[in-house]
Amino acid sequence: MDGSSNSILYILIICFIAALIISCLSSQSPERKGKEGELDIVHIISKSIRRGLHGYILHNLYIPKKDGGTSEIDVLFICTKGVYVFESKNYAGWIFGDDRREYWTVTLPAGRNWLGFKQLEKHKFFNPIWQNNSHIGNLRNLIGRSVQIESVIVFSNRSKLKKIANKSDTKIMQTDMLKYYLSSIGKKRQDILTYREVDNLYNILKPHVDTDGEKKKQHMMYIRRLKSNPKRCPKCGGNLVLRTAKKGSNMGRQFFGCSNYPKCEFIKNIK
Repeated sequence: MDGSSNSILYILIICFIAALIISCLSSQSPERKGKEGELDIVHIISKSIRRGLHGYILHNLYIPKKDGGTSEIDVLFICTKGVYVFESKNYAGWIFGDDRREYWTVTLPAGRNWLGFKQLEKHKFFNPIWQNNSHIGNLRNLIGRSVQIESVIVFSNRSKLKKIANKSDTKIMQTDMLKYYLSSIGKKRQDILTYREVDNLYNILKPHVDTDGEKKKQHMMYIRRLKSNPKRCPKCGGNLVLRTAKKGSNMGRQFFGCSNYPKCEFIKNIK
């Protein structure tokens, strides 16, 4: 084989390796990881159904909101025990959070600095309890407020729930605990919905599943518009209105409060 043939072979090998690296990197995109987390939840719930827990799984569900937008629910499970709304967080790293704070933190090791000391990389993400409560609020507007709905946040097994302060009713767990949670529901909880009521709820919600990607597209356009409006409450989606503290150490200080107060007590301080 002459020199030109060797050069061509080397170029082909380099191109193949580069394509392989790009493929691996794209498979690790945040969106891909998010979908993998959701599918893990769907798979575990499917096993529970096969074991006798009657119900339906709805994935990629877009619930209409009063302002014309939609609320995206990762996974929803309807069964005779109630309605369960799952928010998937497929993160790797240490998770720190508080149900009263707007943002939580995921911390990852980031190698060592030039002195040899370990470095940590921190990223903030929106409070998943607030996020799922907002989804559930919109869901109640569609199916009624008499239906019992439970909020469940599921973190990846690649994460560690390092310090979570949670006094809310929301259940927080890792993926490997989900099967035990569902098993407990099946064995210990009484039926609160009949088979017919479960079927009726499924028929109401099924049209809101994104089957062709169009609902996802419309939802992303809505999210971009929402982010351009800084006076939108991140906790419930209501409007933020300018208010003035009338008592306490902050008396006379202005802040943004949610228009849905006292139902929603979100406050955004003016810096």
